[in-house]
Amino acid sequence: MRPGHSGRPLSVIASRVVKVVTTTLRVVLATGALCLGGMYGHPALAQPPKLDPPDDLYARVKVFTGPNPLECGRSQQPGSAPGYTAEAIQPSVDCAVRSAKAKHTFWTFVRSVNAVAWVASGLYAKDDGVIQYFTYTNGAAAEPVLDVKPCGVPSLRTSAAGVVSIACSPVTP
Repeated sequence: MRPGHSGRPLSVIASRVVKVVTTTLRVVLATGALCLGGMYGHPALAQPPKLDPPDDLYARVKVFTGPNPLECGRSQQPGSAPGYTAEAIQPSVDCAVRSAKAKHTFWTFVRSVNAVAWVASGLYAKDDGVIQYFTYTNGAAAEPVLDVKPCGVPSLRTSAAGVVSIACSPVTP
């Protein structure tokens, strides 16, 4: 017998490797470990199965906030739609700030205009009251990505084209 060879057929060894990998993947998915890659600008890993973008975004945010964050608003129309103004969305930002001060978990987002992918920016906080800013992209050609970074003071900005989005000042030490 050759060194390093168990004498078992390759198909038996391969089936055991598949079982170990499958079991390990189930444990990782059950603990949510594949969803934790989005902290501080690192792309979040894929979260199968693929959901509708708002549902997928919510599932990813809940990894950080816990199961029942306060819904401060989902602005899902493209950012330049009629009635989609900073004044209409400001209550969502106000809710976020109030919730963070009260140390309640929350989340909110504003969908952006994008012809290729479903894109949104938003805010969330855990019960520590620290506001996080996120961007989310869900395109047909790539896995969804959630990027997260700390938010100093949240606000809204309106581009010259009238597109409303959430913005944050940098966190000051």
